[in-house]
Amino acid sequence: MTRAKNSAFHHLSGGVLLAFALLAACSPAAPPTQTASTPSATDAPVTEDIALHASVFFLGRTDSSGDGQVSLSDEVALYANVRTVDTDTVSEPSQRLSAEGVNVLQFDTATNGEAVAYIAQPAPSATNESNSLVLEIVQVSDLSSTRVTLTDLTAATAQFFEDAIWVSGYNADGMPLLRGLNPTNGEVIGERVFETPTAQITLDPSGQWALNFMAETGAVEVFSLPAFEPVALELPSTGTIVDAPQWSPSLDGERFVTLFAAANNPANFGLWIVDAEGSDVQAIDLPDYEGVNRVSATWSDHGEYVVTTARQAAPDPSGSVPPITIIDAAADASTAPVSLQEAGFRLSVFGWSSGDAFALVLKQPVNTSNRESSIPVFPEFMLYNSASQQLTPLESMAQVEPQTAKWSPTETRLGILGQSLLDGQYGVYALSAAEDTLTTLLSSFDTGLTQGNIYWTQDGAQVIVLAPSTDSAQGLITTPLGTPFALFVLDVASEAVVRLSPEGIAVDLYNVNVQ
Repeated sequence: MTRAKNSAFHHLSGGVLLAFALLAACSPAAPPTQTASTPSATDAPVTEDIALHASVFFLGRTDSSGDGQVSLSDEVALYANVRTVDTDTVSEPSQRLSAEGVNVLQFDTATNGEAVAYIAQPAPSATNESNSLVLEIVQVSDLSSTRVTLTDLTAATAQFFEDAIWVSGYNADGMPLLRGLNPTNGEVIGERVFETPTAQITLDPSGQWALNFMAETGAVEVFSLPAFEPVALELPSTGTIVDAPQWSPSLDGERFVTLFAAANNPANFGLWIVDAEGSDVQAIDLPDYEGVNRVSATWSDHGEYVVTTARQAAPDPSGSVPPITIIDAAADASTAPVSLQEAGFRLSVFGWSSGDAFALVLKQPVNTSNRESSIPVFPEFMLYNSASQQLTPLESMAQVEPQTAKWSPTETRLGILGQSLLDGQYGVYALSAAEDTLTTLLSSFDTGLTQGNIYWTQDGAQVIVLAPSTDSAQGLITTPLGTPFALFVLDVASEAVVRLSPEGIAVDLYNVNVQ
């Protein structure tokens, strides 16, 4: 049970990376790579004088059990580095937000970064006899907290909204449950137990609406929160829902999109864009394409468009692939969708720039027995311009094998984590989409760098980098869990780097939140 979130392009699939490896093999020989003990971040100018442009929350482990190593027997704690740019002070050391003696399982933050809610249970080393889940609400400014016990839940996650914290989980009978709590005092403001164990429950980004999709029947329920008042949906009877509905990522959108198959012809697909109150349903027919048996739909990152991708039951021997379709969510039904298609290639959209003005598009060759020798065997990246509805090649992307690529929140600039195909080094790069130029922000021969991640601050001035640390080499961490990672802040203008997470903490690769 999740809140709708932006689906920006993150990690490329293994097949794409393999294709890039083929490209690298055909490129001029690069210097031999080697694993360095020094993290890539230390190859850039290091300073202690950077004001942090965001609050960074993360999970990490230290040797809390005192057995001389960081392992699964140690507590998982929640830490934060608080935004300092408004006070003109330098980045301050991470502070621990979670209580002693618990393992933090999951957390979410208020959008302003001033409070955080986390789900925890007693750590393996704790003497607490109860193994019950708890929800802790922490005020970041003074570390005051409110604890709510969740003794009736066997699993839970928390989502922090402006007016409520919504806890979703399962009760002792295995039934899905959604419970709303006051973010100030933790008091229950609304609750519902759903009658189907397989119910798929999602919340819209404002936290004002909940949607329940029952895949077995294709039925959809929508409730206004926190009272769980049911919405009278008026969906057409001309089709059957074939995929889970998705909320628009826009905070003021309050609508969802869902795919349907025509009742009189299941091979014909279309879209319904439905407002949260259920009174306005926009039906959009999708172009027919021979052999299609499956269609998926996703929102653009800022909710301006819906993108559909069709898949065929069997590959076309000629290499023909159905187009991707881009639908303006604000246009009326008479506006024709945009179809993008390249003969011999499969197109995929991976992330949209601010305002959905541009999209990064992957152009991946289709393997066929009669491929023309002139068609390249490696993927390319292209730029889609929403205003002109045109695709143009991004030539500079051929210089790097990307592991992660994310748009700046403020500019038509991509942050890229990957390997240079020019010198073989690994690093963080910035690509100006307008000028099609690539700039190296930091680089290293440490292969572990591409196992990390990058996160933009909201003003686009800094990149938070999750990268290998030197803690093992310095004797600060002994661990059987693999290479320890640390968090660094990279200032884009000066290319200076400061470590954020303290020495001796192994940062969880999958639990970092930048506000």
